[in-house]
Amino acid sequence: MRINDEGYLIQQRAFSENKLLLSFFTKEYGRVNGMARISRKNPVDLLYLCQIRWSAKLDHQLGFIEHNLMRAPPPSLMNDYTKLLAVQSISALLSTLLVEHHPYPTLFETVTTVYEALHGDRWLYAYMQFEKTLLEQLGFGLDLTQCASTGARDNLIYISPKSGRAVCSKAGEPYKDKLFPLPRFFKDPLATDAPEALHILRYFLTKNFFENKPLLVRQTLCDRINEKLNDIHYA
Repeated sequence: MRINDEGYLIQQRAFSENKLLLSFFTKEYGRVNGMARISRKNPVDLLYLCQIRWSAKLDHQLGFIEHNLMRAPPPSLMNDYTKLLAVQSISALLSTLLVEHHPYPTLFETVTTVYEALHGDRWLYAYMQFEKTLLEQLGFGLDLTQCASTGARDNLIYISPKSGRAVCSKAGEPYKDKLFPLPRFFKDPLATDAPEALHILRYFLTKNFFENKPLLVRQTLCDRINEKLNDIHYA
């Protein structure tokens, strides 16, 4: 079996002195894992966009990957610790949660949007949309369009921690201590409650996939964002 596709590197581990185990998130085949030779002429790192050629005798085998760099993240990324954490968080979530050889075209487009946003200062909203889309693609998406109780589309100010659905002010008032406030940042990139939105996404990610133990690199990213809140432009 052979695969020719483009994808973002989301994991690399040493296998031997001259070989690596690589994992790419590809456009047509989702997560693709394979072995590759270490190359000083063609080095890659997390979220580098590459053209890959994967081959194996059977589709369930590890296979071998050849890769050619198409585009690297901006050089300024190396001097921005917060952005580096975002890259590591995206890579860790994708490499941990995606099914191998299963396409996620919508999610791939969202990762590309984050990739482009990392070239500038206004990237956090794109990152939030990535996590929100990731939950949707894995079957645990948030429904913020109407009230879970009444069906109303106005005055949605809460989120249910059980269902991930919005709740209007009237229906939620008696249970407000058990509900999440609905952050405006989910819809408004200029809102200033981004940490609250990321907290809610973390809750549903850890609840559904990490046995209530948050992914360490993602937690470090959120801590960093909280520390630098006054220096981040939301969009």
